[in-house]
Amino acid sequence: QSSEACADLGTKSVLVDITKLEFMNSSSFKQFVSWIVQIHKLPAHKQYSLEFQSNPDFHWQARSLGALTALGRGLVKVKS
Repeated sequence: QSSEACADLGTKSVLVDITKLEFMNSSSFKQFVSWIVQIHKLPAHKQYSLEFQSNPDFHWQARSLGALTALGRGLVKVKS
């Protein structure tokens, strides 16, 4: 599992650059949801944050990343 691999490496944060991503279907979005859920299942000392670099020109990103931020409960940050 990628979440466990990152944790085992001592990762503190992962940057996900979606600035050029014009569209994402629900199946792809679900992968981010699953990733966040897996991070939450890790022991607290192994959890790491996800930081999304977004593009304010793509309005869907703000809505979708807002949902991920709520789900992440402090583990998800958004930069635009």
